[in-house]
Amino acid sequence: MSSKFFISLGGIILILAFAILGFTVDLFTAKAGSIFYQTENIIQSICVIIDAWLLNRLIKILVWKNYEEKHGHAAPKLFIDIVKLLIVMGAALLIVVDIYHKPPLSIFTAGSVIAAGLTFSLKELVLDAFASFILDFERPFKIGDWIEISHGVDGKVINSGWRQTKVLTHEDIVIYVPNGHLVKGKLTNLSQPHPYYWRTVEIVMSHRIPIDRVQRIVHGAVSTLPELHEHNCRVYALGANEKGVTYAIRYCVKNHAMWRETQHAVLKTAIEHLHSHGLHLSESMGEYAWIKGGQPWQEINPVSIERILKSIEILRPLSEQDLCELAKNAHKLSFSHDEEIIVQDEEGSSMFIIAEGIAEVLIKTLDQDHPQVVDLIPHGRCFGERALLLGERRSATIRAKSHMVVYELEKKHLEPILRHTPALIEELSKIIATHDEQRSNVEKDSNLRHKEHEKEMKNLVTHMKAFFKIDES
Repeated sequence: MSSKFFISLGGIILILAFAILGFTVDLFTAKAGSIFYQTENIIQSICVIIDAWLLNRLIKILVWKNYEEKHGHAAPKLFIDIVKLLIVMGAALLIVVDIYHKPPLSIFTAGSVIAAGLTFSLKELVLDAFASFILDFERPFKIGDWIEISHGVDGKVINSGWRQTKVLTHEDIVIYVPNGHLVKGKLTNLSQPHPYYWRTVEIVMSHRIPIDRVQRIVHGAVSTLPELHEHNCRVYALGANEKGVTYAIRYCVKNHAMWRETQHAVLKTAIEHLHSHGLHLSESMGEYAWIKGGQPWQEINPVSIERILKSIEILRPLSEQDLCELAKNAHKLSFSHDEEIIVQDEEGSSMFIIAEGIAEVLIKTLDQDHPQVVDLIPHGRCFGERALLLGERRSATIRAKSHMVVYELEKKHLEPILRHTPALIEELSKIIATHDEQRSNVEKDSNLRHKEHEKEMKNLVTHMKAFFKIDES
């Protein structure tokens, strides 16, 4: 048998024992007003009080705890307190009427008058108490949730009582909100149904900058932030006036406790990346903006390919002249949102460099029906270098997460450089071998030995020379 059975059995036995004790004392007839009569009344009153206490404990164990196990949360606190109060009032009424033989009508009359007077004089307190009852049953929030009340006040719920709810704001200030205010006014729970939610900040850019370009740059920058829930971000134009075009950056906050830090990171990253592309936030120029607004709309070129090539690690061994030659031959390509740039297991012999936007890396394994997103590639980074240098099949699918501008370098562009300077092959193989070693350390949690590293580098050199048909001699 369960422990609850023995607890309930023991509680019932104790309640009956004290009830019998009080009844047994009443069997001895004592003269009213005598010391024995008063002692009997005191003993009976104590037995009733103990029975009331035991009954409350028994209800807590058998009813309230069972309710919490069944529903996943505690029973409404106000309802529990009302049951306790009814038991206490019943015990008090029993003592006054049955033990001390006072007329019940006078007690009810006096109690009604007192209750009516208290209700009228403390109507706000009564309304808050009933509001607490409503909040307990509807449960629009729980302890630890972040809520937003009227007038833009938000904070974390740290306690909820009969009259008021205690809320801790971002400034570490505790405010006490009457429960009646929570029931009557607008209440937004920022932690339900999920702890993450969407926020929006706005920026204004010049009319002369194409909308698609601002969207590419800002979306590509903000989507890489680890502060965002699943890197979710959207950028779109809201409107235009004499100041410029207003853009909304809508991003997904992981947790409301960090919304200010997240907003700071979003604005900082967006502005830094715009500046890195030579773009700046618009300044209000009044009527001058309307006069100049009739000028033709010009596409501003992305960051120069020469500047991007210099930042690519795999191309670090190449000279300034070699990089300039590659920059001349690089193909500028544009991709729309969700458009695939390369596909896993396909053949290829080119590398891509992201000038604007952001791409997703998707990998499909044998036990999966669809490829899964495993990484993001921001602007200024490259992919497909192993296909360019070794002719390997594509190891992953790369898909545009936003509108993108990329540059493609093909094998035929690099081949003359390597034929002219074969020593570059060994330098390039070192970089590839180092990347492989780092990847192996992450995946297998073990370091490649020096001999294995050297062996892999030699294999890469041989493979690369064969791919570019460069004589071993």
